[in-house]
Amino acid sequence: MEAPAIGALAAGIMLAAAGPSSAASVIFQERSAAPPNNLCDRACLDGFTDRYMSALVAHDTKGVPFARDVQFSENNVMLKIGDGLWKTVSSKGGPETELHFADVTAQTAGFYGMVRERDYTAYYGMRLKIVDGKIAEVETMLARVAPRPAGAPAAAPGGGGGTGFTPSTPETFRHFPAFGDILPVAQRVGRGRYRDVVNGYWSTMQLNDGTMFAPFSDDCQRIESGFLTSGGNLPNGNRRPTCGEQFATGGYRTDTDVSDRDFLVVDEEKGLVLGSFQINHNAVAKTLANIRGEVRPSNQRTPSSFTALELFKVVNGKISRIEAIAITPPYHMPAAWRRADADVADFSATAAWNGGDK
Repeated sequence: MEAPAIGALAAGIMLAAAGPSSAASVIFQERSAAPPNNLCDRACLDGFTDRYMSALVAHDTKGVPFARDVQFSENNVMLKIGDGLWKTVSSKGGPETELHFADVTAQTAGFYGMVRERDYTAYYGMRLKIVDGKIAEVETMLARVAPRPAGAPAAAPGGGGGTGFTPSTPETFRHFPAFGDILPVAQRVGRGRYRDVVNGYWSTMQLNDGTMFAPFSDDCQRIESGFLTSGGNLPNGNRRPTCGEQFATGGYRTDTDVSDRDFLVVDEEKGLVLGSFQINHNAVAKTLANIRGEVRPSNQRTPSSFTALELFKVVNGKISRIEAIAITPPYHMPAAWRRADADVADFSATAAWNGGDK
C-alpha cells in the first residue's frame, strides 16, 4: 500500500466448517480439474506445513523430507535449508495462532503463524511446493516486531504515525475468522477467476486514480502488519472506509508500480488466494491529489519498495478480507522467485506499467 510496512500478519483460529453436498462437490471438482487421488489432498498438504514448522523449531533439517534440489527463500533472498530463521527460532505460536490453506491442484500448501526468536516476535508466512512426497520449494516471509518498552504506543506500518490505523500486538492478534470457513459451492468462482480478481486488486493499487479493476464486498477489511487499515472503526470510534472505498478515492497514487505479481496458493474450497507482489514508490511527486481534488504532502520522500505475501478471501467473486505479511527491501529489489508463466499475472491488459499510464 501507500506506506511500506515493517510488520505484518499472522495468526488466527482456523475454523472447521462443513463441506458442500456430494453432488455439488463433484460438479465443482470437475470444473477445478482436481488432481488424481495419489497426490496430496488437503490433510496431507496441511500435514507438510505442520511437519516443517516442527522441524524448524527443533532446528532439525532432517525432520522433514526435502527434495534433493529443494529451493528455499527467506524475506525474498534465496538461502540454504538450515540457514536464516532455522538457526535463530526459539518457538512458534500455539494452534490458535495458525492458519492453514491448501491448493490441491497445484500441490502447494500455505501457512500463516507466529514465531519467536530471542526478544523478537515475528508474523510468519510460508508457501510449500510438494513434489513426489517431498518438499521441493519453500518460500517464507517474516516481519519481525521489536520489543516495545512498557507504555510506549504501537508503531504504525512504516513507522508513519498511524492515527488512522487500529493496532493490535502479536500477543493479541487473530486472523479474520472468515479465513477458516469453507465456502458453499454457490459462493465460489472458477480457479482462473480467483486469480483475475486478485490481479485486478494489484492493478487498482498501481497508480491508483480511483479506477476500480477489482470487485470488493461492501464490508471489505484489510489488515497490514497487525494493523486494521480498512473497514471497521478508527481508534476514535468513527467508521473507517472499506477497502473499496479507499481505492475509489484515488488515495494511493504514490504506488507507482506493482510488479512481480505471483499467485502462490489458490484454495478454491475456502475462496483464498495467497499472492506475492512488490509495490514500488519512485517518490517523484511531492504532493498528491485524490479524486475530490484534496491535496496533501506525499509521505514517500525517497524511492522505496514494499514486498508482501498477501492473503485474499474472495466470496461471490468479490474481495472481502485481506491480510498481509510484508517487508521493506531495497528499492526495486528483484523478486527471488521466477516461476512459470502460468503462475505469474499477465497484467499487460489491465494497468500494465508502461511509464505512467494505466
